[in-house]
Amino acid sequence: MVDDYRIVIRKNHRNVVLLCIASVLINVLFARLAQFLSQHFGTQLWFDTIGTILAAALGGYLPGIFVGLVTNFMKGFMDFASVYYSAMNVLIAATSALLANHGFLKKVWKVPFFILVMAFIGGVIGGILPSIVNSIPSAGFLNDLLWDLADKTISVIIVIAIIRAIPEKNRETLRFNGWKQAPLTKNDMEEIRNKKVAVLGGTERWIKRMKKLLPSWSFVGADDVSIGGFNALERADYIYIYTSALRHQQYY
Repeated sequence: MVDDYRIVIRKNHRNVVLLCIASVLINVLFARLAQFLSQHFGTQLWFDTIGTILAAALGGYLPGIFVGLVTNFMKGFMDFASVYYSAMNVLIAATSALLANHGFLKKVWKVPFFILVMAFIGGVIGGILPSIVNSIPSAGFLNDLLWDLADKTISVIIVIAIIRAIPEKNRETLRFNGWKQAPLTKNDMEEIRNKKVAVLGGTERWIKRMKKLLPSWSFVGADDVSIGGFNALERADYIYIYTSALRHQQYY
């Protein structure tokens, strides 16, 4: 069981690394496309956060931040001013991961809000940098803001298209799960189930899930103030307290 878990974790880390590499390449390639459009058509698009948003939406905070930093430092070899935008790309990655976790790339009516937040970070916060660093060119705050709104609109649409092209079962393998402890063995689970344990607090949904795993344990939910519930605490050898879902009445 432990060995299987380690194999899954290794596969997850490998997939996350591949996601980061692909996302950096997406940033670089689309940034080149933006340069081409700028030179031939006079546009002021950047397309250098597509991979950052994608990595954050699929992989989470750490992959998104990593992609954003690497992209800016790579661009810094050709244009040193790009390094100044590293902090902004980190903010875009963190915000993208947060909003994506709350479904802002899944619901159609939530997508405009996601775009506006990205445009605010890129256009408003990013627009402050030219006034601080004289070497960064600017066509004016309002002009930069409007172009950034267009840039982020196109970027988010591309990200959504890429995400939807990936089968849902494969998307889960791209999320960075971090370094977690190995799961309990069967012997460990049997030993835990045989102990007299009571849990005070917890939401109704959480308690239902835990009862399936540990049917011999006693659970006193946040809404349970009955005498029977408190008697279960007195009979228990071990008591765990779910402090984030606990009434003051139970606490005292």
